[in-house]
Amino acid sequence: MIRENRGAFRGLKLHPYHSMTSISDPRCEPWLVLAEELKLPVAVHTAADPHSDSENVFAAAKAHPGVDFIMVHLGLGTDNAKAIDLVAKLPNLYGDTTWVSKENALRAVRSCGAEKILFGTDSPIDGIDTYAKYTEMLDFLKAELGASEFELVTHGNAERLFGI
Repeated sequence: MIRENRGAFRGLKLHPYHSMTSISDPRCEPWLVLAEELKLPVAVHTAADPHSDSENVFAAAKAHPGVDFIMVHLGLGTDNAKAIDLVAKLPNLYGDTTWVSKENALRAVRSCGAEKILFGTDSPIDGIDTYAKYTEMLDFLKAELGASEFELVTHGNAERLFGI
């Protein structure tokens, strides 16, 4: 179905917490092969539980260098340090700022580079007022980043990765 409707798909999303299946589980391998074949980025929920650990996404990205992975939340429920460090290590691994503090979002940009961090690819997740929660983060990032860095984080990287 995805192959037949490729024009309608911009990426895949895996949620290890809800599926109770780590991205490093062999059952995910066919999805990763498909993502590489169709040039689809793979967004993966990361958090402090064993299935969603950022190390699992790092391992998948290392094993599949032809697939772009987005580490959503940069390790929700953590200080984000490990996830940020991992994103910086691989060219096909990116971070997303959804549910990340404004300070850690800036730290991610400074540590990984503006071309590796995306804003809001896992939104709207909190209902109709989702983006209102991020006004402070956007104002903060706009003040702290150069114009080209801000554009990459807020939309440029998503446009490039998702082909939009």
